[in-house]
Amino acid sequence: MPRSYTTTELKLISNEEIIELDDEGNEIQSYEVEAVLNHQSPPKYCEYLVHWENYSSEWDEWLTADKFNDPDILREYWKNMGQKYVPPKTAKIRNSPSSFEFLKTNL
Repeated sequence: MPRSYTTTELKLISNEEIIELDDEGNEIQSYEVEAVLNHQSPPKYCEYLVHWENYSSEWDEWLTADKFNDPDILREYWKNMGQKYVPPKTAKIRNSPSSFEFLKTNL
């Protein structure tokens, strides 16, 4: 039978940061999108020009919606454009409540 615990009965067993790894064992780094600058619509999917926080515009790049962890930045972009954001049916966007992060292995 499971037992309930109070917060005073709990203790931290590790202070180490959790590092995510990709299928090849490489560390997955997170980069935060500062702004979506533009969009273009090829026939099958829309691409967004993103500007990375703390990086120069030389690092701006085009990404599809499925590359974003949090759809809120795309919703905000389309809201500023006066339109409603509707994710493509093929996009598997994950919700991340606190930030607009993009997982990227190489920069």
